[in-house]
Amino acid sequence: MYGHGDIVDAENADNIEMYDAPPVAPKTTQFNQADYTRLTSVVKTNIKKIAQNVQDLKRIVEQLGTENDTHIVRDRLHERNKTISELAKTTTTSLKKLKDMVEAKTPPDHQKKLQNDRLTSDFKDILNTFQQTQMEGADKEKQYVVKARAASTSYNERDEENHALMQETTQLQQTRISEQELKDIQDREKALRQLENDIMDVNQIFKDLASMVEEQGEVIDSIADNTDKADVKVENAVKQLEEAGKKQKSARKKKFIIIGVVILVLAIIGLVIGVSV
Repeated sequence: MYGHGDIVDAENADNIEMYDAPPVAPKTTQFNQADYTRLTSVVKTNIKKIAQNVQDLKRIVEQLGTENDTHIVRDRLHERNKTISELAKTTTTSLKKLKDMVEAKTPPDHQKKLQNDRLTSDFKDILNTFQQTQMEGADKEKQYVVKARAASTSYNERDEENHALMQETTQLQQTRISEQELKDIQDREKALRQLENDIMDVNQIFKDLASMVEEQGEVIDSIADNTDKADVKVENAVKQLEEAGKKQKSARKKKFIIIGVVILVLAIIGLVIGVSV
């Protein structure tokens, strides 16, 4: 058991104990207090562990785009997202079972229903924090990819201009640099796509929660709003990357045209000078 604020090492993330729901009686059977108590404990423990992992995730996201940003950091980011998502899925299942158990109880127990509602609300709050942190990480990765592609394209275009106008002989070294830059960009794009998939997984959990919350209109509205915002964030990230790629291709074509015009003008001037002489 981890204490409050403890951080789980990335390499041990797969060994985290998942507090899944214990077997409970079917909805049609008599309410069992022991099952209810155990299941409630499972949910509370999972929520606490999710909160601890989200805090660690925040610290990882803060390193993105800094001098500490390495493939190791991005691996930790992926592992932490995976761990939290798995805990969130088992917690959602447990909350559904709790809801069924309380509904099966006769006469109705309003106190237990309120307790379930509080657990659902606490779970929703930490999921909100989790998804906001995911979005922040996705934004940072997106910004890096866009800037890196723009810088790489600009660098390559300068190389092409120099080659066309000055016939430099450093092409082999430039190619090696470009290949390394390209690999880094591809790794970042892969990480961004994974983050987008993780965000969509959390969206599905929000939808599952919304489907089982009946009398909490504000919770449902909040979940729907959060899901819509996440969808827009992911779509915008993809569109911006596509637009950046199109702009880079367009800029490259324009520079080739300019180079061609310059060469043509120089050729004409040379021809005129030659004729004059």
